[in-house]
Amino acid sequence: MSYVSKNPRFNSQILTDQGTNSVDDPASGSHKVVNRNGLLYMRDSSGNETAIGSAGATGGINYIDNPSAETGTDGWATYANTVAAATPEDGTGGSANVTLTRTTAAAEILRGDASFELTVPANSQGEGFSYDFTIDKADQNKVLGIWFDVDATDANYVDDDLQVFIYDKDQSQLITPTSPTNGYKIKGNQYRHRVAFAPYDTSSNDYRLIIHVAADNASGYSVRFDNFEVGPGAIMTGFDGIWKRYTESDVTFSSTPAGWSSPTAELIPYKTTDGIWRLRFTVQATTNSLSTRDFKIDGITTSGGYQACSHSGDATGGYCQLDPASTFVTRSSLSLSFVRVSGDVELASKPTWADFDPIATIYPSTEDLALSGWQSYTPTVSGMTLTASEMQWRRIGSSVEIQGSIDLATSSASEAQISLPNGYTVSYFSQNVVANFVGWYARDSTANGNLGPMLATNGDTYLNFARHDISTAYPSLSPANSDVLFSGANSVSIFASVPVAEFADLGQVPPIGVEIAANGNPGLLPYYNTTTQSADNDFTGGSFKITRIGNVVTITSDSLTHANASSASTSSGFLPTWARPNATTYFVNLIGTVTQQRMAVNTSGIITVAYFNTSFTGLNATSADNGSITYVVN
Repeated sequence: MSYVSKNPRFNSQILTDQGTNSVDDPASGSHKVVNRNGLLYMRDSSGNETAIGSAGATGGINYIDNPSAETGTDGWATYANTVAAATPEDGTGGSANVTLTRTTAAAEILRGDASFELTVPANSQGEGFSYDFTIDKADQNKVLGIWFDVDATDANYVDDDLQVFIYDKDQSQLITPTSPTNGYKIKGNQYRHRVAFAPYDTSSNDYRLIIHVAADNASGYSVRFDNFEVGPGAIMTGFDGIWKRYTESDVTFSSTPAGWSSPTAELIPYKTTDGIWRLRFTVQATTNSLSTRDFKIDGITTSGGYQACSHSGDATGGYCQLDPASTFVTRSSLSLSFVRVSGDVELASKPTWADFDPIATIYPSTEDLALSGWQSYTPTVSGMTLTASEMQWRRIGSSVEIQGSIDLATSSASEAQISLPNGYTVSYFSQNVVANFVGWYARDSTANGNLGPMLATNGDTYLNFARHDISTAYPSLSPANSDVLFSGANSVSIFASVPVAEFADLGQVPPIGVEIAANGNPGLLPYYNTTTQSADNDFTGGSFKITRIGNVVTITSDSLTHANASSASTSSGFLPTWARPNATTYFVNLIGTVTQQRMAVNTSGIITVAYFNTSFTGLNATSADNGSITYVVN
């Protein structure tokens, strides 16, 4: 392979999992790479296979010294929370009812001569087992992978009963590992589990791997584990992050209603790391005056059951669902001249018209890797007032996911809106509609409209709420006012996935993933992190956005105000350790024609801002404009 750039996009040969199947020998003097249960082997012309690396840690680095229970369970310990919960407190201590043992039963061994066996009695939520490890300095600012073999096929085990966490012992912080499809949750299968985690603080080196009993299962069960690996390296996935878009010219519509004409469509089939095919779509067409406008996209097969999508047309609402016969069923209360539906549904298999295959390679696409863990943010809302909010966000490739809940105090006759984190701007693929379906909300009410779509409009920095019922006034793809959605002190749960302009060009913002270096060997991309902090201490308003790419940190001020602009203003030491300079750093920004702003950042994480006139003869008390500073850290 020739060197193209630091962030090439390319397809790779799909390596079908051969399991224990026999494989033909390559020609004399040649070698063949074979995938067996997620591990890669080099096979020579004599039929000899040598492991060349797993889907786990590379370079021989594995921070788990006892990965396979070959001689015992040394280093591993069970624990119990002080209060049973779906997440661990710190993964140590307490009096656990679960047990971790070494099994040598032939039918239970996953690899080698022995495996770990976790026995979970009924109603053991809040317990689990863990392993403490210390990483090298070279890995303190990297995303690290977690891999292990698991057999969770016990009949009593339920998907997601067990979940994977990391605990930062130095900072006393719980970290949720990431993958495109909540991969930290263990499924009821036998497979190779793969997730990754980003450091909470780049100075930390002491961590704890935790397997936690997250659900309170009324039946006991046993799960086997083997071949634990934690370390740096490439992550093998089964998700095609380079989504191919199809239009109405690529598909055939059948079972359409009378008057169906001029259809337009954006269709994106994709496959998750769990091996599930899904279809993200927006379809619009002209129809006659019928209130029923069912249609079918040929070549797709539903996974079974009814799945909701969002429907709109003219000035009326309605509903849309994908039925078990793979037909999009739409209903409305009035006659419409066109129909528009949007959604993201699960399929039984790849659409027959999709002419690509998902990438299966040790080099993940930039779209594939969760580029940040879940972070809390305080949203700004419109059309309502709140008594409380618990919202989180994370970056997934070029999109931002948000989840959480808000508690309403009042609602008003204006659009219900909730802000995206950090002022991110919607940049959706479909230009056919004004608003795009990006998620769902649900409220604690049995009244009409207790469930509805979340909508995103290109260029907005917020999401809208819409109704999802048969209504003559509120189409499902039109933003609705707060007072027609909510009443009184409602609690509202929200989830949405939104493409944003700030991450649209992945080549400009290096993700944490795998690159191809000049010598053709894979290596990790530079460290990436970003956060926004409110200006405090001497400041009375505004904020600082802090971003680190590799060893370069940029801090940008936004709408700073201060009680006394005629003197220098300082923040508290809120700068995270990954953004602190090696020595006090200064930069002067020219603001207008008469004012200069000096920003200074010291090793304690304190930001100082002062304003001068252009002759530097004195402080200028009239300006509080924006500026930035960029510097290099170790």
